[in-house]
Amino acid sequence: MNSLDLLRQAAFAVVAFTATVTLVALLRPSFRRYFGSVRAWQLWALPALALLGAALRPLGLHVPASQVPWFVAAAAAIHVPALPATAGTSRDYALWICLFWVAGAITFAIVTIASQLRYRHGMRAATPHAHDGPWPVVIAARSDIGPAMVGAFRPMIVLPADFHHHYSPREQQLVLAHEEAHAARRDGLWLLLAHAAVAVMWFNPAAWWALGAFRRDQELACDAVVLARRQRDVRVYADILVRSHQLSVLRLPVGNAWGSYHPLTERIAMLKTKQTRPLTRTGGQILLAVTAMMVTGVAFTSTAPEPAPASTAGGLYQMSLAITLHEKVVATPKICLRAGEPGAISGGDADANGKPLWTLDITTTPAGGKAIKVELRGSIRDDKGKYATISPSVQTELGSQGTWDFRELDGRPQVSITTIAGCPAAEEARKG
Repeated sequence: MNSLDLLRQAAFAVVAFTATVTLVALLRPSFRRYFGSVRAWQLWALPALALLGAALRPLGLHVPASQVPWFVAAAAAIHVPALPATAGTSRDYALWICLFWVAGAITFAIVTIASQLRYRHGMRAATPHAHDGPWPVVIAARSDIGPAMVGAFRPMIVLPADFHHHYSPREQQLVLAHEEAHAARRDGLWLLLAHAAVAVMWFNPAAWWALGAFRRDQELACDAVVLARRQRDVRVYADILVRSHQLSVLRLPVGNAWGSYHPLTERIAMLKTKQTRPLTRTGGQILLAVTAMMVTGVAFTSTAPEPAPASTAGGLYQMSLAITLHEKVVATPKICLRAGEPGAISGGDADANGKPLWTLDITTTPAGGKAIKVELRGSIRDDKGKYATISPSVQTELGSQGTWDFRELDGRPQVSITTIAGCPAAEEARKG
């Protein structure tokens, strides 16, 4: 996969991710109101599924419309147009864009890791705390660290130094129950995956908003899990939130610090809502599963290349070339090729060694639907007798022009190719 292919793939992933984040933003309030906070948090699986569908494009998978539900088959009409295909211009721009994108992702990862290590550094003097739960609990040496669940693969609960003085025994049980809920739900691992998605989408404002909303929904879901078992402790739980809001001042990227990432008013409002019935939660789970199938199907079918059309005249393609020097077209040859089979063509005044001005080996391959991949190898000479090697491949559409531009050479030689299905030139010659 070259830089243009990677950039095209990334463009679709951005569109798919942004669209599903928008969908989640619209559905969250209703899901929380009717099906509970846990179902609202589970909506965040949709952007992940959309990214998974976008990642299937390089595999060349395709599902016939007759074998999928109508809401998925309808998505087959979605088409991501090919990017402009030029060797010396757009291809170089695509490479620089890809490098800039990777640099941003690495920078985000470094900042995230540094924040995590800073939090871990504050836990160096932590001491073990006797606890009957399945996850280890430690007491930090500082009062501004914890309560929190830390770790993606090996969860650990961290309590502040003044934990036993700041909370009553009943309140301590509720705080521990909340952090244990985070650990049981593997929220640290989900946060790690969420940060990985933001690292890939660091330039997308929707990704940054989604990360904050994801963390808030995690907190609401854990609150709901705890209060489903301790409904008599709602008032005490609310009092803990008010007194402990933003107690942990250190940023914890991969982990859940008590109250540090959620607006207090929204969290208190959730405590006042009635618990959803089991039947209602089941209905929300079914609706969520159907929505997930639709999102995955749309992303998969939209990114999968369409089968090549039957009207390609037995796999023949006509390549119309335009050779340009000094912004003037010096040759317009045509060549007919069968798909996958190379063809050679050359022309122009020969040099002292008998080498022509330009020599090209062309291979064309269908890429699905109207998309066509053109591989070009050969050389072209500039005014000073210097030859440039031509070796890139571009993907364009039938009837569209792909251009190889060599601005670094004197005369700025350029090769443009327009591909059409069939071979009208050979047919006209046969009739003539």
